[in-house]
Amino acid sequence: MNKIERPNLSKVLIITQLIASMVGYLVLFRLIPRNNFIQFFSFFTFLFISYYFLVKNISLKQGIGLAILLRIIALLSTPELSDDFYRFIWDGALTVNNINPYLYTPQHAFNTGLLCGKNFSFLIEKMNSPNYFTVYPPLNQFLFATSVFIFGSAKGLLSAVGIKFWIFLAEIGTILLLPKVLKSFDIAPENALLYTLNPLVIIELCGNGHYEGVMIFLLLLSVYVLQSNKWGLSAIVFGLAVSIKLVPLLFIPLLFRKIGFIKLVLFSFIAISVNVILFIPYASQEFLSNLGSSIHLYFNSFQFNSFIYAIISDVLTKSGLPESSNKIVAPLLMLFPVAALAWFSLSKKSMLKNLPSKISTTQGFYYFFSAVVHPWYLTTVLVFSTFQPVKYILVWSYVVGLSYFTYRTLPYEESSILIALEYLLVFMFLFIDWIILKRKRYLAQ
Repeated sequence: MNKIERPNLSKVLIITQLIASMVGYLVLFRLIPRNNFIQFFSFFTFLFISYYFLVKNISLKQGIGLAILLRIIALLSTPELSDDFYRFIWDGALTVNNINPYLYTPQHAFNTGLLCGKNFSFLIEKMNSPNYFTVYPPLNQFLFATSVFIFGSAKGLLSAVGIKFWIFLAEIGTILLLPKVLKSFDIAPENALLYTLNPLVIIELCGNGHYEGVMIFLLLLSVYVLQSNKWGLSAIVFGLAVSIKLVPLLFIPLLFRKIGFIKLVLFSFIAISVNVILFIPYASQEFLSNLGSSIHLYFNSFQFNSFIYAIISDVLTKSGLPESSNKIVAPLLMLFPVAALAWFSLSKKSMLKNLPSKISTTQGFYYFFSAVVHPWYLTTVLVFSTFQPVKYILVWSYVVGLSYFTYRTLPYEESSILIALEYLLVFMFLFIDWIILKRKRYLAQ
């Protein structure tokens, strides 16, 4: 009698989880609206359970293939969980029509006929900031315009895919590059799966169309080139990352111990020069004023998913102090991340031994004290945390999904209880990470 071969149970579980993950992403991207928090967080939780299982049980090669496949699913969807991409299409349409996107608010441009028609009326209705000037740097604007030029600005899937196309390409670059960068730091390349398969990353970047994906690839490439002592080329690539999002400027002092003071000054000069050159086509006195007012508005008027800032601001409001006193809270709180930045830049006693882990920790500290912490902001913290894996950011990448509770009603309303729960869990695991790092340092000595 022939023996019946039974399938390997672990392989069956892996295949089941692979299929379940793909179905989960398809449902999340296509069927769940942003205002249905219960459905969203249920699927978000399921995807994180699958993520945990897959990271533990598949190889790097398998993980790379799966990461690319999941991003294709994310790419071929119209964002239902974010409305930022409508602004990206609008800015791109302005540039394609030879209109400086920094000079006019969308509402003003539409009302005066600079852009008109059904497509643009639809964009105005859908975007969340029609009365604010754009804050997106010039390389972003170039990519927006190229997307609109190639894929158009009409309502529907094609324009959404177009605006996310560059993020998709950048994410493919990150998926292939991250293991190499990890290896150059003598760190297990398999750590890359913590980022490449993370549901938050897939949903917020290729799914919702946030350009942190392009910035992350450029930052990672800059670090990789710097590892080869090509600091001049690294500075150029770093400058391009700044021209996607301004936040990398925060990391420049961290290079001090890596390249020294003189090269740090030259590195900064090159990176800033890249941005000056890219800004030249848009330059005017109005442009500087409008961009400055938008940045000022962002740092002084907006609040989302903050914890320490929210507590202090609330205490000041209830104490009867004038509303203007809240405006000094954000600048004063920035002293804490600045102090952390100085410590990681200058100290020889830091428990963080490589540049990427210092970038991750510095930005994490920045968001602890920030007034605005959107879920996709954490993707940069997450990618560089793979160089010194810590639990707190993995936990945060999951519990930050609680912030979607805010979108269940109009006008938006945050839950203080859920925000407190989110940060309580994050700080608890941060403390555990600190204990583990301190113990490892003690044992090493």
